[in-house]
Amino acid sequence: DCQDSKPCVMRAARHLRLRRFLEQHPEERERRVVNERTRVANFSSQQRASVEQRWRAVTGNPACLNDCGLKGACVKGLCVCADGWVGLDCMSRSTLSDVPDSGGFMYVVDVPAHQGHMQMRGAYKGAYGDAIYHSEVVFTGRLMRDWSLRTLKRAEAKLFYVPTWMYYTQNNVLNGDHRYRELLNLQLPGNASQRVFYFSGDRGACGVPRGSTFISHWGLTVPWKHRSDPQNRNSSRDGEPCAVPGSDIIVPMYFHFNHTGATQLSRREYECDLFFAGSYGPPGCRGKECDDPHYSQGVRQMVKEQHGKRRGFCLFKRAPNTYFSRSRFCLISSGNGFGSRLYHAMNYNCVPVIIQPAVMQPFEGIVPYERFSLRFSHADIPRLHTLLRNVSAEAHWQMRRQLAIWRHALDWNELAYDLVKYELCLRAGLSCTSLRTGWESKLDAVADQVLGLGRVVRERSRSL
Repeated sequence: DCQDSKPCVMRAARHLRLRRFLEQHPEERERRVVNERTRVANFSSQQRASVEQRWRAVTGNPACLNDCGLKGACVKGLCVCADGWVGLDCMSRSTLSDVPDSGGFMYVVDVPAHQGHMQMRGAYKGAYGDAIYHSEVVFTGRLMRDWSLRTLKRAEAKLFYVPTWMYYTQNNVLNGDHRYRELLNLQLPGNASQRVFYFSGDRGACGVPRGSTFISHWGLTVPWKHRSDPQNRNSSRDGEPCAVPGSDIIVPMYFHFNHTGATQLSRREYECDLFFAGSYGPPGCRGKECDDPHYSQGVRQMVKEQHGKRRGFCLFKRAPNTYFSRSRFCLISSGNGFGSRLYHAMNYNCVPVIIQPAVMQPFEGIVPYERFSLRFSHADIPRLHTLLRNVSAEAHWQMRRQLAIWRHALDWNELAYDLVKYELCLRAGLSCTSLRTGWESKLDAVADQVLGLGRVVRERSRSL
């Protein structure tokens, strides 16, 4: 989904070819994983110091998780625990006789550092690879020091969180089944229904056997094979759905929102009725590879075919982000999995037009997407121009006002963590009234600050 960067497209092409090669040669994939772990283990002190600096810049957290609980030393990004203490942040007792109380309901499994934590801390140049995959880092960092969610008593836990780190141990485009099997070999506590895994890759939990709660960015409710033809969702021979409503938690990707513009809403004329910029085939594809009918669930290709020459439809391969604010509506489609355009559109207060068949959106069921976006199916695409034209100026204005409020719910620096915590509480079967009241109050405060609509937001939340 490279919008305006030729180097990005070239990297994507190489990545696509490598991905297909590794999918066909699992033994080579395993060899590369082992080599990467060895490389990280041999980082020089200078490389480690650079990693620590980037860690602080990206997450705002101490260099080590939970600052080692003040019960250990942070050495090269990993905690060296004092006698009697163990775990990724030195908060677990080495014996079960003296486990401190906490009050939470989710136990964090102490996955060995070489099973992902070490790679997450230093495997990638830059700020840990592409920032859109950092939500697992942010969530885990906050979880480790949130004693209203986390418990140190395994026997009293309702849920067991397994740090997955798939993006850092494999890559962002493969299915998660290989990584899932690696973690199951660790003899995890609890039964399958109590375990929580975080799959931050493009395809979310596609290909992973069902039974546990999966946190991901990709809410496809049918098997991967049927992503562009959801009507065949009942075919059990083609695998299980990538996400299950009521079981899995679909979360936003990590994105830096600019909320200062939310208070600068104004009625205006727009240059474009609908804007989209991106590829119409798999990034980096060549020849017939670009005719993949499953890419973007077939949506981008169909929109271009039906409306590519239509006046007011600004459909590009690459375009500056300023088009988001110059457009009345912005097309939100899938790519090879989840996409980033929903967040770009919300950042610029461009009303999203979501065409993602059988795909749950982040926090769907809590966030009222019908208030600030439009959702259509494949069948609606030929008459998309008419459907958009029928949206009155007043209705469009009200959607933009709601958009300026609810985007805070998808911001990891604002309310996203609170909503994940609330969803986990529901999965644990507990009374979650206080958690719900907490994020409702924060959202109402945002609404009052932005548009004076706190009461409206509050009423909407209570109707859920």
